Amino acid sequence: MRDLVLSALLLALGAAPAFAEPYRLHAQDRLLVRVVAWDPDTNGLAEWAGVSGEYLLASDGTLQFPLAGVLPAEGQTMTGLQEQLAMALGRNAGLDRPPHVTVELVESLPVYVLGAAQSQGAVAFRPGLTARQALALAGGVYRNLSSADPMLMARIAGDARLAAEELRQHGAERAAIEAELAELESPEPQQDTELPADADLRSRLQAADRVARNAQAASLDSLQQLLRDKADKLRQQIVLRDQQLADNRRDLEGIAELKEKGLAVNARVTALTTAINDMEAKRLDLEATLLMAEQQLNEAERDRAAIIDDARSANLQKLAELEDEMAATAIRLGTADRLLTQAMLAGELAPEPGAAEQPVFVVTRITDGTPERIEATPDMALEPGDVLEIALPGAVDASARPVAAAPPPAAVGQVAAASPALAAR
Repeated sequence: MRDLVLSALLLALGAAPAFAEPYRLHAQDRLLVRVVAWDPDTNGLAEWAGVSGEYLLASDGTLQFPLAGVLPAEGQTMTGLQEQLAMALGRNAGLDRPPHVTVELVESLPVYVLGAAQSQGAVAFRPGLTARQALALAGGVYRNLSSADPMLMARIAGDARLAAEELRQHGAERAAIEAELAELESPEPQQDTELPADADLRSRLQAADRVARNAQAASLDSLQQLLRDKADKLRQQIVLRDQQLADNRRDLEGIAELKEKGLAVNARVTALTTAINDMEAKRLDLEATLLMAEQQLNEAERDRAAIIDDARSANLQKLAELEDEMAATAIRLGTADRLLTQAMLAGELAPEPGAAEQPVFVVTRITDGTPERIEATPDMALEPGDVLEIALPGAVDASARPVAAAPPPAAVGQVAAASPALAAR
């Protein structure tokens, strides 16, 4: 029963099928190693979490593994490495039976594609990768820009026109943002202007933002004026209360002198004292109300200033993002312009139908530290770290290609329509 469970687990962990060509490990391969053993206490399998995980083979092809030490791995199959790891772990851990180990390939060194490929550079390696497949992953054989390829020229011309139109729209948007920033810096309030009927969507959005901003500012201005009027009235009431308090205090002093002489009764003194206390309490209420009104006025002034500050900050952020977009669009336009120029000046005749030349594959492989050049077939299996050079017989390097005669008139018309700079040539 235990052996059946272990066998099922190994299949679930990704053991390679029997019919697959065994892959032999290379230096710098990244492996996923899982180690499990039977736990009699739980009557189940337990994974060795301390050693299971990803490991990278060293440049000399060895594997450093906890409890197993340094093991030679380069050139071995994953099945062979599994058995070697299991025996080393069982021996060093003092087990009666070795644990069960699975090894999976996670990543290898890429294959580097050079020469007549559409996209030169690194291509991800997988076991069984052939030279033809690597060329396909690199975009196929390089397609030379030529005036004899009107479809490709038309597509590039369309890209150039699109980039030029985007650049023009970005320029108009930048001018509008800069004008709005200038208005925000001006001390004069912004005026709502009526847009023409044919105004674009961007202008309408900016006008709508301006109307909403002006309405909010006008509302806060009205609130500020209301609070200022309220504060002025409260100050006037406080002045009136101060006058009344002064009069009552003088009356109280006079009554107190008369009382000492026996000419006034205590009831009169008590009444004046109570009135003074009531006036002082009402004056404190007026001061508290005035303080609250001044606080609300300060908040309204702050909110009024924040409207302009927020609008200025938002426009500056839009301007910064727009500058980045304009730079990227200018690069696209320049690239399309250069591609069109190359296509116009190349002037190479397209090959006859059926006469396309087959690419030649040359593999450079490091063997025992020495590079070895191998003339490869399209179906040759590659190895991690191989350099695949692709050449077309009779092809001329793009950098050394001579300037040929002018392209056909039809192609010139397409290019001139796409690029004003080329139309002036």
